[in-house]
Amino acid sequence: MGSQRRDPGTWLRKVLNPQEMEGAAVQLSPEDANNNAEVAKEGGVFHSWRFRGKWHQANKVMIVAVAVMLASGARYIMSRKAQSYLKRSELPLDDVSVEKYMEDLDKALWEMESAWENAEFSVQQAFQIHFTPSLEDGQELLEDPLATIKDHVDKIQECEISSVSSMEARRGFAQHLQLLLSICRTVTLRLDELESYVSANKIFDVPVPVPDHGEPSSDPAPEEHQGMAERDWTASDFLVSFGLFGGDSERTVDKHLCNKLASALEIEKKFNDSNSKARHYFIPSLEPFGGDGALNPAHAPAEHQIPYTKRPFRTGALAQAAAHIFRESDATMYNAYIQKLSRIANNWTDKGVLLAAEQQEKENANKIQNRLKTKREQMRLLLKKGIPKDDLVMSALFLL
Repeated sequence: MGSQRRDPGTWLRKVLNPQEMEGAAVQLSPEDANNNAEVAKEGGVFHSWRFRGKWHQANKVMIVAVAVMLASGARYIMSRKAQSYLKRSELPLDDVSVEKYMEDLDKALWEMESAWENAEFSVQQAFQIHFTPSLEDGQELLEDPLATIKDHVDKIQECEISSVSSMEARRGFAQHLQLLLSICRTVTLRLDELESYVSANKIFDVPVPVPDHGEPSSDPAPEEHQGMAERDWTASDFLVSFGLFGGDSERTVDKHLCNKLASALEIEKKFNDSNSKARHYFIPSLEPFGGDGALNPAHAPAEHQIPYTKRPFRTGALAQAAAHIFRESDATMYNAYIQKLSRIANNWTDKGVLLAAEQQEKENANKIQNRLKTKREQMRLLLKKGIPKDDLVMSALFLL
C-alpha cells in the first residue's frame, strides 16, 4: 500500500532559494528640502552655476578618493574574512584530532572488509566492473580488488607523526588519512548499493546491473513486502507513495504493473542517492581547507605528499575529474525526478504505466553504463597527465 512505502523524497537535500537583497532609496529629509528651497529663493541656484566648474572638479576628486578608500577597505575586510574563514574551516591538525582520524579509519576499514566478506559473489563481481579502474569491458577480474586500498591503510597505520613534526608534515598526514577514510567509506557504500539492486531484482522482479541479475528474477516474489502495492493503485496512490499529492483518485492500474514501475523508480533513487553520498564522503579529502560542498577544483590543493612513500598524491587532478563526474547538481536531479513522477501520474493507464516502467528500466541501465563510461574517459585523461593506472588516484576515481 502506498502509505507503507518509504518516501523517495527523503534522500534529497532540500533546495533553498537564494535570498534576494532589497535596496532602499535614499530620500531627502524635510530639513534638506527646506534648505534647498531657501537657496533657490535667495539666488543660490545661480551662485552654484557660477562656480559649477570648480565645484564639479573638486567633487570628482573627492568622489574618486572616497571610492578608493571604500574599495581598499572592502578589499581589506574581504581579505580578513577570507583568512578568517580558511582559518576556521582548515582541517584540525592537533594530536587529539589526528588520533580521531586514525580511529575513524580503523572503523571504516573494518566496515569495508566486513561488507566485502558478506557480499555475495555476484555483488563482488559487479563491484569490480563498476567501481575498480578499467578502460574497457571484459578485463580480467582481480582476486582481491581491495588489495591496493588495504595496503595503503596498513602503511599509514605504521607511520608515526609526533607533536614536534612540522606543520606541513602533519597537514599531509591528516589529508591522506582523510582520503583513505573517504575511500573505505565509499567502498562500503557502493557494496550496499549493489546489494540493494540484487534485493530489488529478487523482490520486485526488476533487472539490475549485477551479474546473473540482469533479467527479471525467476524467483517468486513474496506476497507481502514493504513498498509493494497490495491492491490496484490510483494516480493519487502512486504520488502519495513518493511523498507527493494530487493525481486522479478514480482510475486504477493493476498492482503488478505498479510494483514494476515503483521498483524501477527505486533503482534510480538508489543510484542518485549513492552518488550524492559518495560526493559527500570525498569533500573532506578534496577540499580540506574549506569549500561550498560542491567539489570545486579551485578549492582543492594541487597535491599532498603521501607520508609513507614521499610521493605526491595528485589531489587537484582527482578534484577536476570528480567535478566533471558530478557536474549535475542534486537540485537538477530532484527537479527532473519530480517532473517525471508528475508525467507518469498524468498518463495513469495500464498501458501508460507499463511503458513508463519499461522506459525507466532502460534509463537505469543507460545511467549506470554512462557513468562507467565517463569514469573511463577521465581515467584516460589522468593517464595522459602521467598518473599510473595503479595509482590510488585511479582507485578513488572509480568509486565516484
